[in-house]
Amino acid sequence: MQELVEYLIDLDGLDNDQQDAIGRAVLGAMAPVAARFQIDIPGARPGDPEDMLNAGEVLRVAAGKTSEKDRAYATSGWLDATDPALWEAMVTFMPWSYDGDVWNGDGRQIVGLHDGEVTYVALNDEQLSVLSEIVGPGRLLPWAQVRSERRAARRAWLRRNPVLVGGWLAIIVGILLVPLPGPGLPVMLAGLAVVAGASITSKARRRRASTADRHLPPGDCSGCGHPWSEHRGSGNDRRGMCGECAYEFEHDQRATEAPGCRLSIPAAR
Repeated sequence: MQELVEYLIDLDGLDNDQQDAIGRAVLGAMAPVAARFQIDIPGARPGDPEDMLNAGEVLRVAAGKTSEKDRAYATSGWLDATDPALWEAMVTFMPWSYDGDVWNGDGRQIVGLHDGEVTYVALNDEQLSVLSEIVGPGRLLPWAQVRSERRAARRAWLRRNPVLVGGWLAIIVGILLVPLPGPGLPVMLAGLAVVAGASITSKARRRRASTADRHLPPGDCSGCGHPWSEHRGSGNDRRGMCGECAYEFEHDQRATEAPGCRLSIPAAR
């Protein structure tokens, strides 16, 4: 059995009809290996199409969720994905759901649904080839890579905002200490003051960066090839180093042995 690799599906820039078409095509491609699924079933709203209403009713009856309360909102519990009528109902109803998932016979989640979209898949090499054609180039993002980038972004944010982090920690500690004898209230108030000051400073920095963007020279930096909007003086630099250069170092994506660029934004021509 081939190992499954997890991917997120990037649907940015697509309209609702395109997202629905891709979601249903993905579900169709994954149907041969699907064993069970679960999906939530929100209540009907005025103007909902008849096929959606019929599909929701099929799912409710199969799940035994037909009471008046369940008709406002219900979850299906596990249903048989190998039942053609139930699978078709799920595929039809998918764009109106909030959450759901599909599992294979080995007890592994292979599809994730979120806010009426298919957003997650776990694929072998053959399935990857098929789904790449369905969703289009660049839209299947390896989950391990996305997770690594999100962690790096969180770490970078923490490094850039140590005062703000310290302020929130002081607030939390102060709240915990308030019921006890001691300096709980002063600690909490001090934390609030720190957070307020750091927030004002952050907003001022973003305003300076926005103003700088409007006065940037044309083209990119000749030293590193990155936009001037990432360089010293833009507000997006990392302690004087080009923000894009710093990103490449953090994610081990540096294609050159050159040190990070520290050129300042030149005067706009």
